[in-house]
Amino acid sequence: MNRPIRVLVVSFLPPSPGGIATWAGILRSRPPCPQFSFQFEEVGGGSDRLLRGVRLVIRTFRRLGRNETDVVHLNTCLSPLGLWRDLAIAGIARARGVPLLVHHRGSLPDVFVRLPAASRFALRRLLRVAALNLCVNRESAAFAGTLGDPPPRTEYMPTFVDDESPPPARSQRSRRPFRAAYAGRLSYDKGSLDLLEAARALPEVEFVMMGEAGDVRHALGAAPPNVVLTGHLSRAEVFDRLLESDVFVFPSRREGSPNAVLEAMASGLPVVATRTGGLPDMISNGEGGYLVPVGDADSLIAAVRRLAADPERAARMGAHNRAVCADRFTFSRVFERLSAAYETIVSEARASAPSVPLGSAAPATGPGVER
Repeated sequence: MNRPIRVLVVSFLPPSPGGIATWAGILRSRPPCPQFSFQFEEVGGGSDRLLRGVRLVIRTFRRLGRNETDVVHLNTCLSPLGLWRDLAIAGIARARGVPLLVHHRGSLPDVFVRLPAASRFALRRLLRVAALNLCVNRESAAFAGTLGDPPPRTEYMPTFVDDESPPPARSQRSRRPFRAAYAGRLSYDKGSLDLLEAARALPEVEFVMMGEAGDVRHALGAAPPNVVLTGHLSRAEVFDRLLESDVFVFPSRREGSPNAVLEAMASGLPVVATRTGGLPDMISNGEGGYLVPVGDADSLIAAVRRLAADPERAARMGAHNRAVCADRFTFSRVFERLSAAYETIVSEARASAPSVPLGSAAPATGPGVER
């Protein structure tokens, strides 16, 4: 009897902030499909991360012991402690004969050089035990291939946005200044200081900075008058602000594959972003916006100024981004590839499972085995 492939997703989930939770929330909210059945185990954050991690490992052990999972999809945030938790989950999946798909949610080249030596070992081991490693940008997929001999099995898999993109209607600019939007954590790593420098250099442009303040609170307190700080907003509120803006600015110093940029593209905005991580995979320089060097505030300022001086160019770039997002980065498009990955590794696991002689008892564990 045919049945759906049962996928256990181990991930941060809403209302946790960040792109991993957003990704999992979109997946969880989709209508049921006949090919797949999804269950979720939440990775917790907060001050008691070690205890939460232990509890997650125990819950995963119990769930896999019930022989109700065909494949584990593990979203790893690539943190030093989180990698050891993820490696423990990988060991459980391997012991139970359940194939493991590891989704590396960050820029591997950047993360690897900053990890302690012990956590580098955990990452290399995690890459090796996974049936398939997914990377959110091409740079990471290429780098992962250098971290083992033989190279770990790796595939580029972009993140996605909802199929139901916001309407392309934009607010009129007749009575307001050119507006540059940013969404994400306000921190040094996200380039918030460069954004403030751009705002000081472009007083005729309004900068809307959406997100919670991190390690740049003091600098935000001295922001120029053309900066609007909104604090944390819901996704619906972020989309509303995007539709009221003219350009999205994302000067991050290190990045994986940010949902915020995809949401801006889906909203029909041109994007000025740094040339790092997955951003060059998303933004076509000169067609969908401009890519500038990391930490180069002058280039950032020049790019925003150029779009502010040519609203028609900005509108054309925004329309280009919206079309690219619909063609490459919606849930339906990416899920086609993700579905194929699930089917491949589950089929391989079933093919390699030991056969059961006629009349003998079926094994208690193993992917795809009916109970």
